[in-house]
Amino acid sequence: MVAALLVTAAPARAEDCPYPCWTAKTVADAPYTYWAGEAFFDSYGEHMYVADFDKDGAGVRVHFSVNYGAWQQRTNSSGAGTQLDYNLDYAENLSFRFFVCISNNGTNIAGTCSKTIYAHT
Repeated sequence: MVAALLVTAAPARAEDCPYPCWTAKTVADAPYTYWAGEAFFDSYGEHMYVADFDKDGAGVRVHFSVNYGAWQQRTNSSGAGTQLDYNLDYAENLSFRFFVCISNNGTNIAGTCSKTIYAHT
């Protein structure tokens, strides 16, 4: 008897998520452009992806809270064209909220922050 192993690869983009996913995109605030960065949350496995799309010299930071607890953050400062995968490992059926901003030298550029997205694990 042969057993099959199903492996689900991490999505390259939020649009590729096979499970419920939520997306937040940075907004324009000169010199930073609209959608210079993105964060998306994949409820299957509680993965938070943080992508940097623009060669603007700044990183991308996502802020998130689980069940309205303390805000946490994860940053992608790896450069344009990169995406980091943070496996958050939370229990199922928890509330989850997040927003994303451009981060320059560790400081959020407030005018670039997305609206807060409400999701669940």
